[in-house]
Amino acid sequence: MSCQMLVLIAAEFQDTVHTCSVLTPSQMQGVLMASFFQDVQAKFLQDLSHGSTHSDVCGADSGLQWKGVSCKQGRVQKVHLPYSPYGNFRVHYLPGYVHSVNLAECDQSYSLDSRQLPQTLEYLQMCSNRIHGTIDLTNLPESSVNILLHQNYITGPITLTRLPQSLHSLDLSRNRIHQNTVYYSHIPKSVFRICLQRGDDSNRIDAVVAIGGGDELDDGRILAEITK
Repeated sequence: MSCQMLVLIAAEFQDTVHTCSVLTPSQMQGVLMASFFQDVQAKFLQDLSHGSTHSDVCGADSGLQWKGVSCKQGRVQKVHLPYSPYGNFRVHYLPGYVHSVNLAECDQSYSLDSRQLPQTLEYLQMCSNRIHGTIDLTNLPESSVNILLHQNYITGPITLTRLPQSLHSLDLSRNRIHQNTVYYSHIPKSVFRICLQRGDDSNRIDAVVAIGGGDELDDGRILAEITK
């Protein structure tokens, strides 16, 4: 996130900053987490925070870490708040060093820009929400291991090219992807499961086809459940 964006966000929350150079790492994290929580209900936020400020999300001052937030050395590592339908969490504002996010069944309604997810993200669980629009799988964070977006309103087209080399599982089943052909190439050796549709699925994908060389996979198994 750019210096200018940080200043704008800080100003939105009435922080008295003029340049990024005056923000400490803790303050920067506080600004980003304030933006992440901006659209959630005040009562829910009060319960999470024990009454402390966003700059103290890791409990450095109060000694009380926010509920659903895990930190290491004062930096947010995980945000796990499943089953919390109290407003949209602005995931694109999470600090770049967050590596695990669980917002399953939180009634989230927005499009997901893979380019703005935390750079070190490994685990993303956002199943059973109302995530809509397209998802660019070619721009997932390189650290991605498990990306679970099933049971949403995501539409195509999608492509299984340039997937992260660390990827283990990807689930896009039970969305609204209507596509004649999904193309793939050079599926990473780390991949265990790619689930695009299963059973009586709302997705409608007719074929999965290899392009640009690389090992061909069992297309039927990709469509159903397992790649390797």
